[in-house]
Amino acid sequence: MIFGGTNSFAQLKDMLASDHPVIATVSNVHSDGTVTVQHRGGASQRVRAPTSYSVGADVMVHEDKVVGEAPTLSTSTISIG
Repeated sequence: MIFGGTNSFAQLKDMLASDHPVIATVSNVHSDGTVTVQHRGGASQRVRAPTSYSVGADVMVHEDKVVGEAPTLSTSTISIG
């Protein structure tokens, strides 16, 4: 057996699970400790925010909670030719 006798299907499901944070942009801040975020696909979601974020901030959302600020990455353009 490839996986040493364990359930191969269960391991495959675990590897393919989409249980990871996604990046969204804060579109509204509420007084009850929540924020509304807009996902890259356009959907909005109201989530808990343990710290304050400002409108326009890119954050990482996991399930129904902001888990941190999204990293700011630089971009590069490469020309081949």
